[in-house]
Amino acid sequence: SCVRLWEHADSLKGERQTIVAIHGWTMGDQRVNSLAFLPGLFYSLGWNVALVELPFHGKRQTPGLNGHSPLFPSADPVRTFVAVAHAIHDLRQLTSHLRNVGHGRISCVALSLGAYVGQLWCALERLERGVFIVPLVSMGDLVWDTLKRLPLPDGAPAPHEGRGFFRGLFRDHCALGRVAVTPEPAMLTFGGRGDQVVSRGQMDLLRRHWPESRFEWLTGGHGAHLRRGETFKRMREFLGPLKQV
Repeated sequence: SCVRLWEHADSLKGERQTIVAIHGWTMGDQRVNSLAFLPGLFYSLGWNVALVELPFHGKRQTPGLNGHSPLFPSADPVRTFVAVAHAIHDLRQLTSHLRNVGHGRISCVALSLGAYVGQLWCALERLERGVFIVPLVSMGDLVWDTLKRLPLPDGAPAPHEGRGFFRGLFRDHCALGRVAVTPEPAMLTFGGRGDQVVSRGQMDLLRRHWPESRFEWLTGGHGAHLRRGETFKRMREFLGPLKQV
């Protein structure tokens, strides 16, 4: 299965919050996910936790890769598009199942690549809370910012033209092109001040697009959230009090 569910067996299922955790790139192994999201901690605090595996990660790796990096995201934009669509389909199916069996309060906590998917999910479906940690926001900007550091051949597009081209290439699955169905004040984003993987510019794009959502900075890089318990404390406070627990 692509989901591992930590569920309380009691009559409070509809009152407890269920956290759907979406991992980052190359983190599909559920043992790694458990280190990143601490499901046991959230479970002990009274929440249910569902750890999902993104397409082409963990047990969903394509056979024959022999330990190479997952195929999502890919240099092939069509494969990337299909993988994002598959991930959103999985999340919406999971949400439907959880609600059908009595889970009333569903939130998203997502990391890096998972936060890219989580933003789109929150844009398409109303969740109780959305928490994005060191998020990828725009694949088009990430690709162009990477390519422009390389020597460009004669005839290559000017920087502003190239950025626009790649933004358009990935536009259909970027949350920046959508009004969020999940209320903006119900979303919290953590960025790393020294993040060398996802730049501060990515955070700025999201801040301009969803100005009523909440943004906080962490000291450190792409793994800043793992260094101090303060991040989990802030996340716990934002997710809200437990009802009747």
